[in-house]
Amino acid sequence: MKPYIPLLLLMLLLVTGCSNETNLPSPTPTPSPIEATQETESPSPSPSPTATPTPQPTPAPPAELTQEQQRSIVENALTALKANDVQKVNEYLSYEMLTGYDEAAQAVDTQQHALATALFQNLSWQIQAIGLADDGLPVVTVSITAVDMEVAIAQFTVDSLQMTNENDSKPAEEQYGDEQLQAELVRMFIDIVKNTADTVSTVVPVKLAQEDELWKIQIDDTLRNALTGNMLKATNIADE
Repeated sequence: MKPYIPLLLLMLLLVTGCSNETNLPSPTPTPSPIEATQETESPSPSPSPTATPTPQPTPAPPAELTQEQQRSIVENALTALKANDVQKVNEYLSYEMLTGYDEAAQAVDTQQHALATALFQNLSWQIQAIGLADDGLPVVTVSITAVDMEVAIAQFTVDSLQMTNENDSKPAEEQYGDEQLQAELVRMFIDIVKNTADTVSTVVPVKLAQEDELWKIQIDDTLRNALTGNMLKATNIADE
């Protein structure tokens, strides 16, 4: 029997942010009915002179960041994430894009919050370089150390199988019901993440870009995987 894996909890941290990164081609604009009618009309014998379009001002280039400002944004973001301070994290990056869960916009999901707290509580990092990426955006190269989710999920696979088998061996009247068993397994998983001492370190480029006139960290799979201790890879292993 394959042990229950709380993939809902794992995927809350991953799936939504990934799907948001898919770039779809822009649809080809369809002429409006008015435009189509105008194209088929015969030209007027005495057309009005075409008005000269007013030149539009060139948008001002984004303000440049100093290296100290780049460092400060990354340091502040990771410090807030380590504390799982959702409101503060959102000042520097999209918590929803990172975790797939917008805690600021809905009632707090205590299980998700507990998992995120366990996942990020031992986060550490070291800034290695500050500069510009090939596309001209500010980039900070950071070595990020997080709990090793491959180790945590391997441990959970063993422990959850044991709990499930023990439950199945009990008399029917003493067994956990499906919901109670799932709740116990979720608590087990969160405790394992919280107490896993193994860590994994990854060097990642952290890009910054302007959003609504604020400089924010751009989330991609590489950064998401580093911050969640190889959870993308660990989740794939759990599914095999």
